[in-house]
Amino acid sequence: MKIALSSASQPSLSPAELVAHAVAAGYGGIEWRVADTGQADGARGWHYQTNNRCTIAPTAAAMREARRLCEAAGLSIIGLSPYVTVGDLDYGQRMIGLAVEAGTDRVRLWAPRSDEGRYAELFERMRCFLDALLPTARSHGVQLAVEQHQHTICPSISLAMRLAEHYDPAQVRVIYDIGNLAVEGFEAPQISLDLLGRHLAHVQLKNAAMAPCGQGQGWNWAWCPLESGVLPLARIVGLLARRGFDDWLSVEDFSTQRGDAQKLSHNRALVERWFSQACTD
Repeated sequence: MKIALSSASQPSLSPAELVAHAVAAGYGGIEWRVADTGQADGARGWHYQTNNRCTIAPTAAAMREARRLCEAAGLSIIGLSPYVTVGDLDYGQRMIGLAVEAGTDRVRLWAPRSDEGRYAELFERMRCFLDALLPTARSHGVQLAVEQHQHTICPSISLAMRLAEHYDPAQVRVIYDIGNLAVEGFEAPQISLDLLGRHLAHVQLKNAAMAPCGQGQGWNWAWCPLESGVLPLARIVGLLARRGFDDWLSVEDFSTQRGDAQKLSHNRALVERWFSQACTD
């Protein structure tokens, strides 16, 4: 099992700082968040979603610099994580070209949000978008990876596979984001892995906890450290190890109980321990 990390979960670090910390902590690769960097502002609190310093701009020059940093440090770029609107063919094709510049062969996509219309229409929209992108992806040797994500039409592995099963797994795969399943779409991991088969891309690892909002106001979720959420991540990592999973396990810890640099070393040691325990059981 190869252990990488998602830059999206380290919003206070610059890309160069992330590379240095990743090497020191023993990671093998980075999954780069790709978005506009012009609005990053150190005067505001860093945030993984709204103010993230650890981001690569969607330009060829920025991709080449990220590739230079990683290659010099002996790190792989395991994929790009942009925010491509379904139907924006120009931007999707641009991301495929940027993946080539970065020296990676995987680009993340999200399916449409489930509140944007009726399921059948949204499903067809996503199918048409994949069909339109695939000729460019094939010609560049790039794989399209649909992330199973809450509040989309692919919140679970079974629904993500309803989409992906129409395509060759060499061209379209599914990112198994275990943490997202704490919010919506949880299914038994062994069933999810059986369903995914060769369509499994890489695995993203994070955890969440639920807390009451107040008397009579229901519950809500928040990201938390890997070892303290509702998901049995140690058992899931063990299952992956016993099944011979050999792609990337990408740590995407959005919790804030530890600083970003401290999270890197803590999580690397934690995942390594879980993996080693599974191999000796």
